[in-house]
Amino acid sequence: MLIIQLDPPALLPTMFKSVPSAEANGVVRDVVSVLLQTSLRMFGQPGVMVNNPDIVQACFNCMETVAQHFIAVFYLLPPDLFNALIQCAIGALSLQERYALVSACTFLSSLVNRTATTDDLGDAKQAFVRAHGRSVMHALLSDFAGCCAASKAWMVDILNAPDFMPSKATPEAKEKFVKTIFGSRSLKRTRDAAQQFVLVARGLEGTSFGYASVTM
Repeated sequence: MLIIQLDPPALLPTMFKSVPSAEANGVVRDVVSVLLQTSLRMFGQPGVMVNNPDIVQACFNCMETVAQHFIAVFYLLPPDLFNALIQCAIGALSLQERYALVSACTFLSSLVNRTATTDDLGDAKQAFVRAHGRSVMHALLSDFAGCCAASKAWMVDILNAPDFMPSKATPEAKEKFVKTIFGSRSLKRTRDAAQQFVLVARGLEGTSFGYASVTM
């Protein structure tokens, strides 16, 4: 509630997302820092995340709200704290409890999406990809290859959500991607399907540049 109050919707309809003030960013940064220090300390204890999926869900739901309204705040956090958050979210993708798993995935999706579409972040985009891109992708692909019971439902939801990153992927392409992912029984085939979908979504299917960009 506090987060939304600090970034209220515009009184008049607009195509542009509001930019929070520096003061609001500072308040949210301080609140998030305290929440993360407490939560991550608790989640780091053996068995806590498995035995308390409701707390895991609430934590990542909160972080997802921050990502939607105050994406820059994450890049104002101490690097060690931000890195610990990402690693915790990646770890949560292996949870068996559906709602905790979905909340972590939704947070990561919003974080990546808002980071990629916020021009003011500049070098933070590339820094995030270099530091966490491979580990996030590995966790997601491993989850897909293992066919976690919850994975298919939220994958369909995310791909077809109104706030999913604009792309050239048609509904048919998205459906084919989901079917291929969940029809696969090997990490290699899952990875190949993900790379193919990236090309389709970026409009680079069948081009040498597109092939080079996903095999680098």
